[in-house]
Amino acid sequence: MAGKTKQLTVKLALEAGNYKQQISAINKENKNFQQELKTAASSSDNFGKTLEDKKKKLDLVGKQLDNAKKKVNIYSKEVEKSKSTLEKASKAYDTQRDKVDKLRDQLDKAKSVYGENSKEVKALEAELAREEKTLEQNRKAVVNASNSLNTMETNLNKAREEVNKLEKEFKSASSQANDFSVKMAAASEKTGKISANFSSAGEKITDVGK
Repeated sequence: MAGKTKQLTVKLALEAGNYKQQISAINKENKNFQQELKTAASSSDNFGKTLEDKKKKLDLVGKQLDNAKKKVNIYSKEVEKSKSTLEKASKAYDTQRDKVDKLRDQLDKAKSVYGENSKEVKALEAELAREEKTLEQNRKAVVNASNSLNTMETNLNKAREEVNKLEKEFKSASSQANDFSVKMAAASEKTGKISANFSSAGEKITDVGK
């Protein structure tokens, strides 16, 4: 019951939360899977020597792998959002920079025509100061967007590395479970043949006794 409640909590977080909440929910669930596997392994020195144990490990690793792939999907979307934000911020900065450059030219011309202390010059200086302030804000927006994109790309790469690691672990666990299953089937078949031989031998002895 508790496991189902945790799964429901994660599902709701993925559907309703922002990307940070989604990643946090996934990481928390994967830690629970890891802890469950560690607890099972520490509960018995013979853990991993039965088909049931191997299937349990395969199941828990598979769940972690599914979650890791979800993280890749989430970060991939955030990378695209960050690229879009950076593109918009860069365009806004370029537009504002052109506006400031034009105002500076106008100010230089106004000084030549009206003089340094004229009303026209003072008005342009005030306007230029406002637009330069906006330009600085736009510059910071570009820097923040660029840093955000770098962070998202780093997180995406880490998530992909996690997927690669878990895929190898899942493949290994799957191979071990399959090999063990085949060996058990072969042993069962061999045991069946031996039993059949004993049964046949018993019948012959009975016939001789008659």
